[in-house]
Amino acid sequence: MRPLPRPRLITFLGILIIAFVLFSRAFTYEYFIFDDGFHVWANPNLNPVSWASLKWIWTHSLTPVIYTFWATIAALSPVGTQSPFPFRFASLLLHAVNSYLVFTCLRNFLPIVCGLMDPQTPRAQNDTKEIDVASVVGAMIFLLHPVQVETIVWVSSAKDLLSFFFAILAFRYYLHLRTGKEEKRFAIGKTLLLNALVLAAAMCKISGAIILGVFFWLDISLFKRPVKRAFLNMLPLVAVGLVGILLLRQTLPISYQRIVPSWPWKFAIALDAVQFSFTKLLIPFNYHFDYGKTPASVMISYQRELGWNLIIAVSTLILVTVAALAIRVPKFKSAHFALVFILIALFPSLGFIPFVHQNISTVADRYLYLPSFGLSLGLALIFLHAYRRRKTFALGVSLMLLTLMGGITYFQVELWRDSATQINYALSDNPNSYVLHKSLSEVYLKQGKKQAAQEEGGLAEYLRAENQSP
Repeated sequence: MRPLPRPRLITFLGILIIAFVLFSRAFTYEYFIFDDGFHVWANPNLNPVSWASLKWIWTHSLTPVIYTFWATIAALSPVGTQSPFPFRFASLLLHAVNSYLVFTCLRNFLPIVCGLMDPQTPRAQNDTKEIDVASVVGAMIFLLHPVQVETIVWVSSAKDLLSFFFAILAFRYYLHLRTGKEEKRFAIGKTLLLNALVLAAAMCKISGAIILGVFFWLDISLFKRPVKRAFLNMLPLVAVGLVGILLLRQTLPISYQRIVPSWPWKFAIALDAVQFSFTKLLIPFNYHFDYGKTPASVMISYQRELGWNLIIAVSTLILVTVAALAIRVPKFKSAHFALVFILIALFPSLGFIPFVHQNISTVADRYLYLPSFGLSLGLALIFLHAYRRRKTFALGVSLMLLTLMGGITYFQVELWRDSATQINYALSDNPNSYVLHKSLSEVYLKQGKKQAAQEEGGLAEYLRAENQSP
């Protein structure tokens, strides 16, 4: 394996150091009440790890790669699953590596995209220093954004980290295949490797296969391949993806859903989720569980506040339309690819295909880990545009933005020190969530606070009876 060139090594070490400064406090925090027991510390296949448990994982789980990842950590750790420290340490390393891979992908992708901004000027293709600086800024945005905290600190969300790792490797390799001088050589072997990376992403989290949608769109819009050829290139993994969706539907029968929205309502719920996601990406404040934003509550919200919600829905629809049509305007083609990447990456969590978590909430910060690459791409493009005209101004604004993000992220990490702190913070914004009150009751009971547990449990049952929350 070739050693990293010195500038890239410095970039990676810088990313790693910043990641440790921001997130290492979480090493001492307890497991979170949601899912960590099911996936890790109470999972019989990890306590202890054996060949039999690994066989079970690979023959019964739809996402065996992430469970193998957790099993490997449990097997190598002296404390097994008793402490979340080794799992959070691995998540932190993964986030640092992913941030570096974002840097390398931007270095490869920005020259291609920027070449579309002004076809008469080859400057974007040649000035590697500008591209390098913009790529560092984009990678730092990905590293520091407060929306990432949930994915990194919550042990169960390692599936999003590992799925992104394989997806971004696939994206990097895809760019190599499409732009390399030897594209036609060893085509079968290279395609198999690309397929293997996408499959690995899907075997960590099924939605990871959506990266295929990005490849398909880039094939026809950026690399000008015929639609038929682009589809045939993706056909093997499209088939795998369809099998995965069918298997997923077997684990989530339609009768399990408490509310089955009609297709017009699904579209409205999807627009609400898109609006939520862009707000979280563009306004880096107020991150917590929104356990109460179920399909039913979104539908009721539309009915109660029709005017305001229509304004939001129409605005979101306009944003989606502009993103799609921007490719026809040369000056905005680069922005098109950033927006469309976000929208495609969001698609699995929009609710067109039902998923279990919808019974609790239609949205979550961890769903934005892959889409946040699109944000990094978009802001890197804006920085590059400004850097060419007013270098000092661009650097100053970027430094202030990154400092702000780092400060908010540092604060967000502290909110994960225990389950009670995080749930109480979420309840401060959504006091009518039955799930949160019920979970807080369980936390207090484990802490021996029987009176507080009874009060929270009673409130949870009242809210459930009143049907004001999931």
